[in-house]
Formats: sequence, structure tokens, C-alpha cells
Amino acid sequence: MTKTFIYLAIICLFTGCQKDTLVYKYQDYPDVLPNCEVPNQALLKEAVYSFENDLFDYIFDKERIQIAKAYAKFIGPAVKGEQDYDRVVSTHSLRVFEELKKEGYLWDTEGRFSNVNYTTELFNCIAENIQYSEVRVPMMNLLKVNSMRSDLVLDTAARRQSAITSDVYMKTFIALELYYGKFFDMEITPIDANKTTE
Repeated sequence: MTKTFIYLAIICLFTGCQKDTLVYKYQDYPDVLPNCEVPNQALLKEAVYSFENDLFDYIFDKERIQIAKAYAKFIGPAVKGEQDYDRVVSTHSLRVFEELKKEGYLWDTEGRFSNVNYTTELFNCIAENIQYSEVRVPMMNLLKVNSMRSDLVLDTAARRQSAITSDVYMKTFIALELYYGKFFDMEITPIDANKTTE
């Protein structure tokens, strides 16, 4: 038994058994939901900034400065159900998603319109803190009557990408709804699948 364990440990050492372990890359970035109680702030931060990094790569913005353009190119097709996620999603974001799936409070995979669980206090807090009132007010009203449909809210956001770029609450909402929440319903081949490093 002990020899078997040592043998497996040596194999893992040389073959990288930890290959699918999530490495947090964005922890020195600002928190995404500073006014909300979040069970796993580090993971949500990683999710939002990994999503945003994928958007930059999607528009080939190596300098990482054209954030409004990145959101504009992604949101419109995503709201319409026409986004080609294989052209956007990185291996890192898929690893983030695997960890997000473990956060059961975030998801309702039996939902009629979305995989996001809008009945949690977290989404009330996100809605209350969204800066852009044309998104915040309808979202709060829909949440109050337990009738949240992101398409009713995100259509407005799709036309106002500039309002998103400085709003971490809106970014988190979009990342969970239009990005990670969609992964449940599709098989994705990450754009960087042929690269050897994350």
C-alpha cells in the first residue's frame, strides 16, 4: 500500500496531476462586489477578471485598453444567443467555471430562462449596486416579483457598454449570466486548447 502511494506520488510529480487545479491569477485586482457578502469573493473576482481577459483576447487587444469595444463585441451576440463561445473562452475560464459550479448558491440549472439562481441575496445586492439605473431599476423590480429574465435587462446593457466598463456589479452580472451560466448548456473547446500553458 505504501509503495503504491509513493509510486503514485512520483507519477504525479512528473506528469502534473494538478493540471486541472485552478491557479488564481487576478487576486491583486480590485474586489468585484465590495458592498455584498460573498461566500467566495476570491473565486468571483477570478471569474470576472478571467472573463474580461478573454474578451480582450477576443478582440486582439494586447494592451488591454479597449474594454468598451470588448464588451460591445461580446454582449450583443450573447444576448441574441448568437455568440460563438469557442472563439472567446480560455482554458483558464473553463477551470474557473468548474470551481464556480461547486458554488451551488449561484446556480439553478432547472431554471426556465437562465442557469443563474436569482433567488439568492447576492443577486439582490448586485442589482441594488448597479450604477446604470436603466438596468438597475428593471432588474430590482423583476427580482422583487421573482420574475427575473436577463434578456429584459441585458438588451439595454448591450446598447450601453460604456456604462459597464466602470461598474464591477454589472460586470459580475454579465459574467455570470452571459458567460459562465451559458457553459452549462454547451460543450466548449477553449480558444487556447492547443497551447501547452494556461
